[in-house]
Amino acid sequence: DCIPPEARVYRILPQLVASLEYGGEESAQILPALLTIGGQLTEEEYSKQVVPGVMKLFQSNDRTVRLSLLQSLDQIVPHVSHGLVNDNLFPSVVNGFSDTSPVIRELSVKAMIHMVPKMKESVVNTQLLPIFARLQQDPEPAIRANTT
Repeated sequence: DCIPPEARVYRILPQLVASLEYGGEESAQILPALLTIGGQLTEEEYSKQVVPGVMKLFQSNDRTVRLSLLQSLDQIVPHVSHGLVNDNLFPSVVNGFSDTSPVIRELSVKAMIHMVPKMKESVVNTQLLPIFARLQQDPEPAIRANTT
């Protein structure tokens, strides 16, 4: 907060976005700052500066990055188009439903709260609901509870 807004948006934000290119655990640590500063942008600026870098992170197999992304979806999804949610985000989040980590599986289920309003009805009915039906058999009680 002690850094002037112009410096945050025009100096720090571009450096944060550029550092996402390297991937790895550092990206998970950078993401909260990126989203906080990005929240000060207009929708158009956010779409141009923040969304492309965040979309690349969703391709990561690093659990730390995926965990950070899933925890931040409430800040990401409002700025992403319906098409990107259906074509990019959902297919990436689907991988989390079959992860061996219960935390990733649970956060993937919880992420749907933010994503479903922007998803096509056909995707929800043909892809998501069968996955939720399968997850109702999950050994973790929190996952079973969140899929009902």
